[in-house]
Amino acid sequence: MFDAATALSADPLDAYSRTVAGVADRVGPAVVRVESRGIGSGVVIAGDGLVLTNSHVISGAARVRIALPEGGSAEARVLGDDPDTDLALLRADLPKGSAVAVLGDSKALKRGHLVVAIGNPLGFESTVTAGVVSALGRSLRARSGRLIDDVIQTDAALNPGNSGGPLVAASGEVVGINTAMIGGAQGLCFAVSSNTALFAVSEFIAHGRVRRAHIGVAVTTLPVPRRVALAAGTGPQAVRHRRDRAGRARRARRAARGRHDRGAGRSRRGRRGRPDPPARRRAHRAGCQRDRAAAGEDRAGGGDRDGARGGGAGQGVGR
Repeated sequence: MFDAATALSADPLDAYSRTVAGVADRVGPAVVRVESRGIGSGVVIAGDGLVLTNSHVISGAARVRIALPEGGSAEARVLGDDPDTDLALLRADLPKGSAVAVLGDSKALKRGHLVVAIGNPLGFESTVTAGVVSALGRSLRARSGRLIDDVIQTDAALNPGNSGGPLVAASGEVVGINTAMIGGAQGLCFAVSSNTALFAVSEFIAHGRVRRAHIGVAVTTLPVPRRVALAAGTGPQAVRHRRDRAGRARRARRAARGRHDRGAGRSRRGRRGRPDPPARRRAHRAGCQRDRAAAGEDRAGGGDRDGARGGGAGQGVGR
């Protein structure tokens, strides 16, 4: 018969508690406090004093101070800072035999896996919180405006001061660097994956910065010329053009109906006794011809009279 009291006395810690406690004992001594303009966390990843933390923790400083779990402190120099991934690498003179954490493979994670966050939230040293992987492959916008890819979402509680601390899997390997939480929400916390951190660390050591390829092409928004939009048949200009064509067709039909109605009205007026426009034009031309003929006769008669008067005067002078 199963005796719960006997089982608890024989093994007071269940599997979950043993896992979390084992992770805290293994990785906790490698977590340091980073003091710059504010207070954050960091994790020692190499015995020669390499400390990995967040870029926003150091806030662009060239040197920071780190506090060790045993109570000592040391000055650290910034080897590399990449705001686009929110990661920074420090080097400090640490005591010999300092604990070191191992960066694991974040691609091995699955949703629901147990993870443990260790850090110094609000100045409380070596605080441990546990949760599960809520989602993988998230994108998070860094302070530089660039998207950070392959971000791990977890419900392990994070608070100001946890930034830069490790997110540890049940195996004891660091699978992420805690970087952000959503204020006002519960259980929405994010960590930069360890694979991204491995890439950034290798770039920091080799080049002092993260190099990124570029093709020298800038993208901007320009208005499309109307003729191009009409030729392509796309865009609001083209839609407006089709509407305009329909409107012009309607206006043309209305104008044609109006001309027809005006012509019909003139014809009705002509039937009521008024001459139609062609008859008026013919009458006007006939009248003009009569006027020109009368004017020609007047000019001819006046010339004969003037000639007679002139001849008489000439003859008198001659005599």
